Amino acid sequence: MKIGFFLSEGKSSTSYVLADMMVRSARKAMPGIEIVQFSDEHSSRLYSVDSIVRKEGKNIMRLRLEHYAAPGEWLFLDTDLLVQADVAHVFGNEFDIAVSDREGSMLPGEMGGEFMRRMPFNLGAVFSRKPEFWQEALKRFDSYPDNLKDEIISDQLAVNETIKESAFKIMVLPGARYNLSPREEHQDVSGSAIVHFKGARKYWMLRSLYNELGLAA
Repeated sequence: MKIGFFLSEGKSSTSYVLADMMVRSARKAMPGIEIVQFSDEHSSRLYSVDSIVRKEGKNIMRLRLEHYAAPGEWLFLDTDLLVQADVAHVFGNEFDIAVSDREGSMLPGEMGGEFMRRMPFNLGAVFSRKPEFWQEALKRFDSYPDNLKDEIISDQLAVNETIKESAFKIMVLPGARYNLSPREEHQDVSGSAIVHFKGARKYWMLRSLYNELGLAA
């Protein structure tokens, strides 16, 4: 198993700080794990990764799907999460793609209802061993009108639709264990292998770094 994540300078500069925190946490939880940065042609390499793989393209949502079509066993991660435990055992199960549910992960006021029905699976942490799945998601993405392709959720929508409408073997993991998005800053997350500080929670993740460094947040 290798870890891969998408990071480019098209995102905010904060993403590089968060990504480095994620990489350090993964190495601590899984010593010796190979970690690869996926990116565009021009963005900087994060110094803490083992290698960088570049592809040409301007739409970062499409680029991420292209990168995820890499062969082999991969754990694809977002940059705004922390790995707290070794999760390689997940590959002991039979699946093409393993994703986590969103149960209990939404903050009051966050998107719900129709959003949850269309995209019930959070893609912050995805276990993959089937490149063909991502190729199918790419075809679906390419079928979207241009205005939808530019939406930040377009790749997530393509993946969720591929999960629902394809014949791939999908394993659904409990988000509380493998992709927990805490509801409050000081929530006890010790029982979760992967903690996802998505959305407004990113500040909580950064503040944990300030605390580690002894700086005022």
